[in-house]
Amino acid sequence: MEAARDYPGVRISAALVPADSPLLGQDADGIQYTSGLEKALSSSDVLVDFSTPASTAMAVDACGSARTPIVIGVAGLGSQVG
Repeated sequence: MEAARDYPGVRISAALVPADSPLLGQDADGIQYTSGLEKALSSSDVLVDFSTPASTAMAVDACGSARTPIVIGVAGLGSQVG
């Protein structure tokens, strides 16, 4: 998130974590960590995903439904995302 500060016009609108994460509700560089993917997508132009293969599969489905582009930076996806 720190890198986004170097790019005018780029704004982080959400910081997503799993619902059972100890980070949930804590501050992430001025944004509160949340687990609400659909709500986050409603205020985003694009989702940038650096999570896990299982989470990425859910994110791809949610982005498809919301018609929100997704940039995936996750290794080891195999056939888990389709």
